[in-house]
Amino acid sequence: MSKRRGDVKAEAARVAELVEQRGGVITCEQYVREASSPSSPLHPFLDWDSKRASHKYRLLQARARLRRIKYVVHTDTTSIRTVAYVHKPTLPAGVGGYMRLLDVRGDADEAGALLRVEFTRAGAMLRRARSLAVAVDMVDELDVVVEQIDRLHTRLGVKLVHLPQRPGGGNAAFMPS
Repeated sequence: MSKRRGDVKAEAARVAELVEQRGGVITCEQYVREASSPSSPLHPFLDWDSKRASHKYRLLQARARLRRIKYVVHTDTTSIRTVAYVHKPTLPAGVGGYMRLLDVRGDADEAGALLRVEFTRAGAMLRRARSLAVAVDMVDELDVVVEQIDRLHTRLGVKLVHLPQRPGGGNAAFMPS
């Protein structure tokens, strides 16, 4: 995204128009095509400097490639396939770097920081899923899943952070403090 700021309300209105014109669906390709016009309210939200945008895209590709390299963890009872490289969570903000998962295994500080980041992501995804469930009137179904996750994480000793409550009940999502 460019450093320039656009009008997010105008962006939302234009996207809503495009979705309506296209039978309820918009693709990223259509968004980019619309945004390519300098007069479009979508234009300021994309980076139009080709050199800078292509570099950013290559960085995205490199991140995706690093996430695709796998490592198999063997225990006495199972084998689990996971990522071989993880974002190094103890780097200063704004600094990106990856480290071998094997190296995290022997470092309690890195391991703790890594799991805090992962649980923070999981909590955010669960909060998003719950807001979507409320919007599509399926919150009861999600609440059953959240309660199961809640019980599991209580057994693991992870401090709970509560999701927004709904009338007549509420839930908690896991997330270390």
